[in-house]
Amino acid sequence: MNTIINYLENMFAGMPQTAELIKLKEDLLSSMEDKYNELKKNGKSENEAIGVVISEFGNIDELVRELNIEMSSTSAQKSAPVISKAEVNKIIHDKKFFGTLIALGVFLCIIAPAIFILGVSFFSLRMPEDAAATLFLFPLFILIAIAVGLFIYSGIHLDQYKYLEKPFVLDFSLAEIIRQKKLSFLPVFTLEIVVGVVLCILSPLVLISFQVFLTDSEPYSAIGVFALLLLVATAVLLFIHAGVTMDCYKELLQEDEFSREKKEDKLIGAVASIVWPLTTVGYLLWSFLSGDWHITWIVWPIMGILFGGFSGIVASIRGESR
Repeated sequence: MNTIINYLENMFAGMPQTAELIKLKEDLLSSMEDKYNELKKNGKSENEAIGVVISEFGNIDELVRELNIEMSSTSAQKSAPVISKAEVNKIIHDKKFFGTLIALGVFLCIIAPAIFILGVSFFSLRMPEDAAATLFLFPLFILIAIAVGLFIYSGIHLDQYKYLEKPFVLDFSLAEIIRQKKLSFLPVFTLEIVVGVVLCILSPLVLISFQVFLTDSEPYSAIGVFALLLLVATAVLLFIHAGVTMDCYKELLQEDEFSREKKEDKLIGAVASIVWPLTTVGYLLWSFLSGDWHITWIVWPIMGILFGGFSGIVASIRGESR
């Protein structure tokens, strides 16, 4: 089969790498593979099968003329840009790396209030509750500030790949490598989505278990809240990592309606950047004005479960569309 691939590469060598010719090579390779496999099943030797495939392939110049494909270098320059292998490797690395930073930022946004609730609950046993709340405002806002910094830092670096939103050309052999990477990641993608959904479903049971089977005192209830938000934060981290990595391959392969999927990713980020700061402000206002710190923490598990479910649904929809 490598002989056929090399033959096809030589046939197209020196031709402008336009989108039309790349597509033509992909179609021809697919047809040649089908013919080769059919001949092998019919008892032909490998050399015989390769000879028949190449003889039936025809003349590339005739195919180009028949399909009215423009061959001039001027047309190639006006066509979509060609992405090299080195550039593809850099894109995959950066998309994964900065996507992981974004996922970590969302994780910090969820875990920050969990640490705040846990700290206030235990330190309020040794000092006034308002003083404990004021003390743990520092780690709360520091973690959220770090998260926002990760969002901005990642966004600035990922802006350089905005050109991928427009059509581009990818050599069919390089596209096949990316397709194999995508297929290799698919089991991991499925596992991360499944584990994330399970964590979201089980997270309320952790809180209930602490309150029912251990004690309903406030410090231990706070541990339950912390465990719940930790599970939800981990689930969201898995959702975002799975979605970002899979979307990286989908974007390079230009499969499905990727422009719609990009809007979904931006929606998750927009919701995260709005919901958690607003929830933090609402929680603090409610707590300081009412003084009911033992009740107001309920906003965190509620928002955590809702956001985790939202992220899971979006990631699942993307997975089904694939």
